[in-house]
Amino acid sequence: MRLPERMIDRISLTCFGASYAVALALDCLYLRWPFRFHRLASLGFTVAGLCAQTAYLAYRQPPLVEAFGYLLFLAWILAIVHLVRVGPQHGRSISLFTLPLVMVLLLLAWLLGGPDSMRGQFFSRQHPLVNSLHVGGLIGSSITLSLGFISSCMYLARSWQLKFKHVPGWGLRLPSLETLEAVIRLSLAFTFPLMTIGLVLGVGLGAIGPLEWTGWTNSRVIATFILWVDFAVLLGLRHGLGVRGNLLAVLMIVAFGLFIVCAVLPHPVSTMYGESGVSP
Repeated sequence: MRLPERMIDRISLTCFGASYAVALALDCLYLRWPFRFHRLASLGFTVAGLCAQTAYLAYRQPPLVEAFGYLLFLAWILAIVHLVRVGPQHGRSISLFTLPLVMVLLLLAWLLGGPDSMRGQFFSRQHPLVNSLHVGGLIGSSITLSLGFISSCMYLARSWQLKFKHVPGWGLRLPSLETLEAVIRLSLAFTFPLMTIGLVLGVGLGAIGPLEWTGWTNSRVIATFILWVDFAVLLGLRHGLGVRGNLLAVLMIVAFGLFIVCAVLPHPVSTMYGESGVSP
């Protein structure tokens, strides 16, 4: 094994998870003591964690159809979003919402366990195009839903600040309620069609591969359909009854919780990527 591969082979979830944890701690310190060192050090640890996670994903390629790879890839995307957002206004406060979510996703992936000493592949060799579109639709909906969840948490925090007459210039500097609600609405508008695309293609893959399909009684299939119905109802409430504000934010958070349940449940399709189950 060549030296670069040997180095990458030693990278684990602990490496980039610890980097994100230190970056979050530095962001918290920046709220109390706003020194430039805290910002630069936090940025450095975030970049280091993201580079390590990128190398891990590129080398291992954990199957995205499994919960381990799915959560790890979603955490990677959100880490990139965090890195893009730390520069603009309110970016440092926003990082206090994005980094904890990244760390929770990594923790779930670690608890579920995954291949640590082997290389896999992101997509199945069977029907690669349809599989890519199926997983892409679900990943895309997961990203927009996660951004809606983050915005919803920020909306409730900003609403709490206004209710208790938060003094400007102190504590978290969050965007306005109007801006956050607009992001929540956009998240809702994009999540539902992307989820529908992923769901329809998933059903199609199950239909053309009956030997691998475990049936409609699978817990993940049932939970995913419940999540889809939940979003359909949420869209109806938003556009039909004009639901907005705190209630819309709370409903979005509930939908994200249901999504996490779906993500950690076993997939109905048995993928032959090799032996797994070793905790990283």
